[in-house]
Amino acid sequence: MRAIVLSIVLLVGTAIGQQPKEITNSIGMKLVSIPAGTFTMGSPMEEVGRRVNETHHEVTISKSYYLGAYEVTQGEYEKVMGANPSRYKGPKNPVENVSWNDAVSFCKKLSETEEERRAGREYRLPTEAEWEYACRAGSTTAYSFGDIAESFAEYAWFQKNAERRTHPVGEKKPNRWGLYDMHGNVWEYCQDLYADYPPDASTDPQGHNGGTPRVNRGGGGFSDAAFCRAALRNSNDPMVNASDNGFRVALSPSVKQPEAITNSIGMKLVLIHAGSFTMGSPRKEQFVLNNERPHDVTISKSYYLGVYEVTQHEYEKVMGKNPSYFSKQRLGNSDSSKHPVETITWNDAVSFCKKLSETEEERRAGREYRLPTEAEWEYACRAGSGASFCFGDSEDGLWDYAWFGEGAAGTTHPVGGKKPNRWGLYDMHGNIAEWCQDWFADHTTAENNPKGPDVGRFRVIRGGVYELGADYCRSWDRVMCKPTDSDCVYGFRIAMSPPVKQPEVEHNK
Repeated sequence: MRAIVLSIVLLVGTAIGQQPKEITNSIGMKLVSIPAGTFTMGSPMEEVGRRVNETHHEVTISKSYYLGAYEVTQGEYEKVMGANPSRYKGPKNPVENVSWNDAVSFCKKLSETEEERRAGREYRLPTEAEWEYACRAGSTTAYSFGDIAESFAEYAWFQKNAERRTHPVGEKKPNRWGLYDMHGNVWEYCQDLYADYPPDASTDPQGHNGGTPRVNRGGGGFSDAAFCRAALRNSNDPMVNASDNGFRVALSPSVKQPEAITNSIGMKLVLIHAGSFTMGSPRKEQFVLNNERPHDVTISKSYYLGVYEVTQHEYEKVMGKNPSYFSKQRLGNSDSSKHPVETITWNDAVSFCKKLSETEEERRAGREYRLPTEAEWEYACRAGSGASFCFGDSEDGLWDYAWFGEGAAGTTHPVGGKKPNRWGLYDMHGNIAEWCQDWFADHTTAENNPKGPDVGRFRVIRGGVYELGADYCRSWDRVMCKPTDSDCVYGFRIAMSPPVKQPEVEHNK
C-alpha cells in the first residue's frame, strides 16, 4: 500500500510543476496553492517516535486549496485584530499565546475586511488532513525532507536551537511546496475536533462530530524533533491560550467572484450580475428607430465591465502610442491622460484587449479581456432601468450623467466626471461612442446571450458622444461602422468574463 500511495503522491508532485501558485492578499499574506491528491495519513509502525493515535490510512483531498506560506505573524494579527497577545514579541515572529477561538475569529475578521470580501475570499483554519497533506508535500517520511532527524535544524526551530522562544517566520528551509515552519516554531491549530482516525480510506475528512479539544499540529520551539513529525497529533481546549500555539490560514478557491477588480495597470472593472431585460426601445420612446424593436434578452453569466472608458494613458501604456485627436497638444498642453482614448478603430480596440491579456501580470491572473457584446453593453448601461436613460425618460437630468451637445464644448472630457449609473459605470450615455464586439444586425426575437451574426460588414458602436444631442445618448441608440473606421468620437471600454483558472499570483489593489 505504501508504495502505491507514494506513486500517487509523486504523480501529484509532478503535475504541479515547480513552485506552487501563490496569492498575496490585501495585508501582504502569501498563500500557496495546494493541489488535490491522495496520500497516506498517519505513520507506519516502524516510524521512530510513533504514537498510537497516528493510524495509517489513505486520504484523498479532492479539491485544491490555498494555505499560508507562513504562520500568521504578530504584525498580521495585530493589523486585523488590533491587539498582539504574544509573549515573544516581534512583528515577523508567529503570533502565539492565542486560543483556537482567537484563530477562528482572526479568519472571520480578515474575511470581512472590505478588500477580502470584494475579492471573494473567506479564510479558515485548515482541516487536519489538509495540514498533514501540505506538510508532507509529497513525502511519506517522518519529516517533509526525510526520516533523519539530524537534518531537522535546517527546516525548523525546535527544542535544540530555538532557545525557548519563537523566531521570525521563513528563516528556515521551506518544504517542496513552498511552505515554511511546518515543523516547529509554534504549534498550529487545525479546524477539526480531536478524535482517533478511522482505519479506512476517506475523502476530505473533517474530523469528529462531537467533543471539545481541537487539533493542533507541527510542534513548536519547546518540542523535540519527534514531536515535530508530519504525523504527530496534539490537542487543546479551544479556549486555552498557550505561548507555543499559533496558526496559519487556509482558503478554498473562491466560488464567489469579487464585486470589483483593479488590474495591473490600474483599470477598474465591476461585476455585472446575470439577469434578463428588455433590449431595444418601445414605440412610444422619443426618437425611436426601426432597428430598435423591444425584445427580451437573458444574460445568463456574470461578466466584468470597465468602470470607465479606456483612457489615453491606459491605451498608451499597453500599446505604446496615443492616436487620440484630443491629445495634450490639441487641448493646449493641458493633461489629456484621463480623457478617453479616441480615433480608435474596432481592430485597434480588439488589439488592445489582446495585448493587455498577454501581459505577464494579467496572464498569470487568468484574465482575458475583450469588448462587450452589444447586449452586455445595453444591459449594463440600463442598470435595471427600462427607460430611455439609466435614470428615467426625461432628458432634463442627462447633463448630470453625460458629456453631450453644446455643454461639452466640442471636446472629450476626463472619464468619471459625471454621475455613475446604479451599477457604478460612468459615461455610458456620453463623452465618446464605444465599440462592441458584434457585427451589426437587426434584433427582433427573444434571445439568450446574443452575440450578433458570425459574419458581416459593420460592427456596432453604442453610447452618446460629446458632439451630439440627447437623442443619441439613449440606452438603445446604436450605430454601425466598418471595423477599420476611425473617428475622434470612437473609443471603447473593456469587458472580461470571470477567470476560469485560479490565478497564479493575485495582488489586491
